[in-house]
Order: sequence, then structure tokens, then C-alpha cells
Amino acid sequence: MLRRCLLLCALTLGLALPSWALDAPSGKVLVTFSGKISHKNQGELAALDAQLLDKLPWVEIRTSTPWYPGVSVFRGPRLQDVLQLVGAQGQTLEIKALNDYITTVPLADAAEWQPILARMHNGKPLQARDKGPLFLVYPYDSNKKLQSELYYSRSAWQINKIAVK
Repeated sequence: MLRRCLLLCALTLGLALPSWALDAPSGKVLVTFSGKISHKNQGELAALDAQLLDKLPWVEIRTSTPWYPGVSVFRGPRLQDVLQLVGAQGQTLEIKALNDYITTVPLADAAEWQPILARMHNGKPLQARDKGPLFLVYPYDSNKKLQSELYYSRSAWQINKIAVK
């Protein structure tokens, strides 16, 4: 309980996490982080399962997308919080999906646009067949700039690997 409290305090206040703060995954790993990260739990990797991601605060984004009709509701942790959890220290993210799709996202997008690693869509957990388990979602309706091929191409789904460069 104390570790969780310290973790949440550090995330909330923007403090550096102690090296022991990243627990080992206890369930199926959803995403692994590699590269310029300082918090690791599997050798040189940070492996995150649902339980580790669910310890972070979740936010909701209501937005239209090119992939779903109407306005959708996405829920999950902010990318910025996940990057802080793993101690990301680079400039870009190379995001890889289960289908081998790869996109590059500037680390600055996390703070500027507050995208989330969505785990739920319209109240249902995202599964691999439905763009899950993780889908990088920007608040597209909040700014016309986000309604472009550039940001849509950064919005990878079925995310399973992220390399911090």
C-alpha cells in the first residue's frame, strides 16, 4: 500500500520514480518498453500488464475518429503517465503493433496533446480483434490539427512494443 501511495504521489507531482517502483508483471504482459527507460522489471525491459496499467489514473476521451461512426468514448491511462512510470528519457517513441505496423511518435505529443493508451472503447475492454489491447488515442475533436493523416497515422492500435529513442 505504501509503494502504491508513493507511486501515485510521484506521478501526480511529476517526481522521479525510485528504481524499485516498477513491480514485476503478475499477469499477461500487454506492452513492453525498451530503449531509453530507467525503470525496468524484466532485464532491460519494462513489461506492463493490465494490473500495472490499472494502477495509473484513467482518463476519458470523447471524440470522433475515422475508424468508428459517431463519437466514441475511450478510457485508459495518459501516455504521459505511462512514460513516467517506465522512466522514459528520449525524444521519440517507436510504437509497434501486433500486426507489425510501426509508427514514430514524438515524446512531446504526450504532454502537448495528452493522448491515452486506451484500454476501453464505449465501456468495453479492447480486445486484439477490436484494436486492443492498447490503442493510442488523441483527443481529435479538441483541435483541427489532430484531425489529419499525421496524427491518425500515429494512432497505432494493437500496441505491444514501444521503444523509447
